[in-house]
Amino acid sequence: RSLNPRKADSDGDGFADSIDIDPFESQATNTITDSNRESLRGIFQGRGPAPNLLRCFVDRDGDRLSDCEESKEITDRFVPASNMTTEQFLERTAAGNYVESDPLKPDTDSDGPTDYQERQLGINPQSADTDQDGLPDGLEVRDYDTVVSSYNIRDGLQCLGSDMRIDPNTSFETLIQLGKDSPGKRFGTDPAKADTDGDGVQDGEEVKGDHSNGSDILADIQNNRFASNGYHMATNPLSADSDGDGIPDGEEVGSDSILQWGESNPCARSTNGITPDRTARAEGCPTSTQTGIRCSGDDSLDGDGDGLSDSCEIRIGTSPNHRDSDGDGATDGEELGEEGARTCQINLPGATDPLNPDTDGDMLADGLEKTLGTDPNNPDSDGDGIRDGIELGLGDDATLASALTSVTINSANGTTSGATVVIQRTYTAGRDTNPLSPDTDLDGLCDGNKTIQNYLTADGQTISCRDGEDRNLNGIVDIDPISGQFLETDPRNPDTDGDGENDLSEICHGNSCNIAANLGRATQGASSGCFSVSGATPTDPSSMLYVFGLLVMINRLMAMRVRKKESTSVRAY
Repeated sequence: RSLNPRKADSDGDGFADSIDIDPFESQATNTITDSNRESLRGIFQGRGPAPNLLRCFVDRDGDRLSDCEESKEITDRFVPASNMTTEQFLERTAAGNYVESDPLKPDTDSDGPTDYQERQLGINPQSADTDQDGLPDGLEVRDYDTVVSSYNIRDGLQCLGSDMRIDPNTSFETLIQLGKDSPGKRFGTDPAKADTDGDGVQDGEEVKGDHSNGSDILADIQNNRFASNGYHMATNPLSADSDGDGIPDGEEVGSDSILQWGESNPCARSTNGITPDRTARAEGCPTSTQTGIRCSGDDSLDGDGDGLSDSCEIRIGTSPNHRDSDGDGATDGEELGEEGARTCQINLPGATDPLNPDTDGDMLADGLEKTLGTDPNNPDSDGDGIRDGIELGLGDDATLASALTSVTINSANGTTSGATVVIQRTYTAGRDTNPLSPDTDLDGLCDGNKTIQNYLTADGQTISCRDGEDRNLNGIVDIDPISGQFLETDPRNPDTDGDGENDLSEICHGNSCNIAANLGRATQGASSGCFSVSGATPTDPSSMLYVFGLLVMINRLMAMRVRKKESTSVRAY
């Protein structure tokens, strides 16, 4: 049992609790009798029929609530109510019953306001989020010591600025601390009402968002780049119609506050920058700059038969009248892939861009790469360092760098301009290096400047090779313009100089793989280049001892020939 903190005379017997012999039971008189003597003693000894009286005169946690006002338990054990909903809390307090708090902790729920302040504000001291809207009470209440009887809800207050909106990924604990540390960041919303302004979006969703204006979204719409997962808007929780266009925020973006395709921006009166949202919602499409179309429709309608519904194509900016909007040889549906076509999302893993004829920028059109088997999302499919377009003889890196500097796409008829993109090309042995094999000539030296281990080709071969032949990755076997000598080996020919010994063996002659030292040997025949002494025997033609021996023999033969000639001459004379 406990005293009633709202009444001076808890038991209604005409005697104030402070002078009542037994403040818990109504007595005809206030004199000590044999019947109430034990009760009186129990008040001070913590037992008997009135054990809580002394607890009403102490406040051990200093929160301005006496212990008996916080808990009915005579012990210090505090047992919070479990699973109390907002409705249950409000019903309980409306009936005049308070929710207990911990007499040994000034802020039972650790949300910022003390238990006393929460009691005055009419919020739950056992819950850090009374209305369960995702915002802690301490971040909703602007002034912990001021009771707000009404909230000034007005249309057109504008969406929250970057200084007030909250990152959607912010943890609840961080929000609690923000309310404690930064009074200027508190929103002034009703902590006992999940949707303060009644616009259909809970306060917690309204203040959390990545966007609070229409300029960046407008740019995406105008460039046909509407985000597939939408835009999380930070609207105003004290304004049912943040942008003042006559449409409540909840109707514009829904209860999740995420602007999706076909919805209108609650922070801008014209989402597409052309038509007011009220008109566009009724007659057109707020998230598209195209006129005479609707955002939604029959998703089974696919006028051009490319695997994408017409409504999806309008959304992502491809042409509903042309199967291949960017003219790269792959239909729009093929570029998005099965999952992308089903969900109308671009840039999913493995998908290519239906508005860019060369997604990876290697000068091979996406459709051609799908035919060749190269990766349209990787400019160097075999990882040897040389781009696919260069391997197929389409130029060097400088050409590729400038090839796609200006791409203009006419999605109405699927044509492109300002781009050099090859849509027909095949690998020709002897002319090209293979973009699907890091070692085209299988000589053990990689085509480019990378070292590769255990590369599995489409036909099941496992290739390992060391760098490298075309070391500057330009697709050309470079030759010195003055001497005419090769400056690198040919990645299309396993024996560049045709001397019967493959390039790897010559580059790694004498167990020393030194391209700079042995390049001459690999490109000019066995008699040229540097020779290694290590591991050679005197009879090995590559041995310096062998060469020295030959020189000695030649010198002796020449000497004998000279002496013989001199002798003959003498004899002649």
